[in-house]
Amino acid sequence: MTARGGRGWVDTVKFFSVCTLFLWGLALTGAEPVRTWTDLQGRSMEASFIRYSGDKIVIKRTDGREFTVSPALFSAADQEYLADLKKAVDVSNQTNGKGVVDNEYFKGATIVVSVKGEVSIDDPSKGSGGSYSEGKYSSEAKVKEGDILPTGTQIKVGAESEAILLFSNGTITTIGANTQVSVRKFLQEGFANSEKKVSDLNEEVSSSILLLDLQVGELVVDVRKLKKKSNFEITSPLGVAGIRGTSFRLSASADSTKLSVLNGRVDFVSNDKKANQVGAEKVLVSSREKEPVINDLADAQKQSIAQTVARAKKEAEEISLSTLRDKL
Repeated sequence: MTARGGRGWVDTVKFFSVCTLFLWGLALTGAEPVRTWTDLQGRSMEASFIRYSGDKIVIKRTDGREFTVSPALFSAADQEYLADLKKAVDVSNQTNGKGVVDNEYFKGATIVVSVKGEVSIDDPSKGSGGSYSEGKYSSEAKVKEGDILPTGTQIKVGAESEAILLFSNGTITTIGANTQVSVRKFLQEGFANSEKKVSDLNEEVSSSILLLDLQVGELVVDVRKLKKKSNFEITSPLGVAGIRGTSFRLSASADSTKLSVLNGRVDFVSNDKKANQVGAEKVLVSSREKEPVINDLADAQKQSIAQTVARAKKEAEEISLSTLRDKL
């Protein structure tokens, strides 16, 4: 295992004490989540996964230094973690002539475009990044416009509040009041810098895997046409919505899920594996212990979804693809 700066794996591990690792972990303010990696000799270090690079991976230590390393050097548990990521990506080192590596996947970026009212995230990797109360640090921190949200964090939107998020593949999501949602996984293929605006996109920027968990509340989502290799799913307490290219509203509670599709199509698979295709201007209502029902979408709901999507697009219209690329 080699590090930028000339230290080998053994020297690097010896360099750290438990105390130093702890202090660096508290000081870390970047967007990448941190985990403990263990090698085959049982030595460990704190670092975050950055991307695949060929048959190796790139990880970043808590002091900002990056390592390119073979997964074979890690413990069985770490290799299992990497194998799960590997299922979502097919990495090669063939360049496309534009300074971008084909099939090289990065952690996608979730950009906060707009915040109204009380919006926070629960990010355990930030340690003391939140508040201090009763002798303990809280991992909850307020969200502001321009923040990049780490994958794995839970987003909480309070009463009479709202947040608009732009994902680096071009998808825009408006999170309604009293909503809890998390970005469970977001990987995206690299792409070239361009001054083209997000508002001009008809198709996502590059192939991506985006998985959201909606525990409770409401999302209005506008999805550019996805590439063939891409996968976008939103789980709810009663099932999973699979998306390709569409605008829709998804509302969820512990006992019901309501999927309202303005255009395109969304496939909804209930927890008992029953599949429903919800087409344009249709609404699906799924309630616990009842069969899902699909009806026509009311005109008032069509207008509401369209207005929410238009407002979100306007908030993000001046963001360029170069900006998205820089956030990966």
